[in-house]
Amino acid sequence: MPSPRRWMLRRPGMLIPVFFLSSSVAAGQFPAREATVVSLGGSFTNASGFSSAAGNQAGLGWIDGPSLSLHQSLPLLTGGLTFSSICIQSATTSGGIGAHLSTLGIPGLNQSSLWVSSGVMLFPGVSAGAGLNVRLTSTGDRFFHRPGIGCALGIQVRIGEDLMIGGHIRHPAAWTPETSGPAVDHMMISSGVSCIFFRNHTYYTEFHLMPGTGLQICQGIRSIIGDRVGISFGFHNHPCSFTGGLDWDPGNWTIQFAYEFMPDNGPTPHITLAREW
Repeated sequence: MPSPRRWMLRRPGMLIPVFFLSSSVAAGQFPAREATVVSLGGSFTNASGFSSAAGNQAGLGWIDGPSLSLHQSLPLLTGGLTFSSICIQSATTSGGIGAHLSTLGIPGLNQSSLWVSSGVMLFPGVSAGAGLNVRLTSTGDRFFHRPGIGCALGIQVRIGEDLMIGGHIRHPAAWTPETSGPAVDHMMISSGVSCIFFRNHTYYTEFHLMPGTGLQICQGIRSIIGDRVGISFGFHNHPCSFTGGLDWDPGNWTIQFAYEFMPDNGPTPHITLAREW
């Protein structure tokens, strides 16, 4: 049986802020930027990898030990826009804890986000988790809008060795009266199923629902070659994107590459480097 980790976003003075807010979607489907998650079309509900602290916190219930991961993505058609993150996760007696710090922005405009999360094994084959998020958007030395705080709850259930179902709900409860803004400022309900077939291949299908955006569908397939190399392909319907990726696990280190193409916003390469102990 594969390891748990293998189960697997018109006024001149407002021009830059509006661009930044739209770029939060262009940079990817989901703020947990682990490259393998991106390569599966943004399917995160059944993932239990290096981004569990900011993805589905229930994934922390499966981890075996501490890990440190670094991520970088660079949308090629948006100038200086970049997304960087660092995630630290560690196992506990009955699950795991983690912290995920990320920053998204262009020169003079930045959004920082911190997730602090925990996951526990409730029963054999059942893991649940919760997370708290604090974020801040600023331009230069001035706040563009006030800070935001949010929370999330997740669950993952394994049925036998080959099937997993997962659910996740994120409620930002932003400290701002505006109803518009980037996707991270909206409530999101997610559910999905993953199924292993022919031993080394896993199929993911997932549904996301956010107010005002309609139903989002994620599809992905990941194949393991020789127990060390993974190849992934995915699709996301709204906004439309096509993704693919390659990951290599030579031992305690893991390197992940992903490439995301959106017809309206162009390509975005992603890279994740992680170390486990």
